[in-house]
Amino acid sequence: MTPDEFRAARLDLDYSTARLAKRLGISSGRTIRRYEAGERPVNPAAVKMLKMLVWLNACGIDDPDPVARRKATSPNTGFAA
Repeated sequence: MTPDEFRAARLDLDYSTARLAKRLGISSGRTIRRYEAGERPVNPAAVKMLKMLVWLNACGIDDPDPVARRKATSPNTGFAA
């Protein structure tokens, strides 16, 4: 995956560099920015995870992160609002 393809996939997900870094288990958004700028080779494991996130998004699973899902639920009932 080229740096431009990596960036396009992140933008398709509507993720910030910090959010993508967190989802990929990378220490900071700076690493993502360096991947996208071509300053650092993209880690093959990060590419696999990014492709999986894109696939899940295409399947209608916007954010498989359980913490994000919890924040989207009603605070009173625990069910989606």
